Amino acid sequence: FNPVWRSDGSRISYRNGVCTLNSVPVDPTPGEYVYNPLFAGKSPLGACVWDWRPTAATVNQLLYTENSSGDSSVFRINEGGTHPGQKLMQFSDIAYQLLFDLKWLPDGSGFVFSNQTLMRDSANLFRYDFATHKTTQITRLQNEFTGKFSISPDGRSIVFERSKSLDDDRAIDLWIVPVNGGTPRLLVNNGFSPSWR
Repeated sequence: FNPVWRSDGSRISYRNGVCTLNSVPVDPTPGEYVYNPLFAGKSPLGACVWDWRPTAATVNQLLYTENSSGDSSVFRINEGGTHPGQKLMQFSDIAYQLLFDLKWLPDGSGFVFSNQTLMRDSANLFRYDFATHKTTQITRLQNEFTGKFSISPDGRSIVFERSKSLDDDRAIDLWIVPVNGGTPRLLVNNGFSPSWR
């Protein structure tokens, strides 16, 4: 599930059904099964969303979630490192909570994530900044949900899924919002899983 490119183009990471992270080379030997876990030792539980750092100098850094240690948090680690890495922020004080999506900002200055409320009545986009260690809410939806999203290459805008429920057959539209917050604008009806060129 959920393939994520290493920014130098050398590998693709993915997760299995229980959120164990693995990677494969871009051009593996045909018919060969490759098992290359992103972590040494025991894999973190709840690492269902993650991202490789986009800048060339630190291409081996990963962001990932973990949710079995009494809370649910985002960590940073070098690939091949042993969990836990550096705990960056807690997105819930309750264990076993999941983010809908998580992505580095293109300049590596922070990351954006999509998180629902504890009541599961809405979800919004948030930005974490490494310099200030602060989390800022980007969208302010009520009784609506953000989902998967993509950040523009210049880091100024985010296109995101927006829906009125989490049902499997829900209608999903794509909206765009400035990364620093503001009024979202509709991009397209009946679209999902956006990706910027």
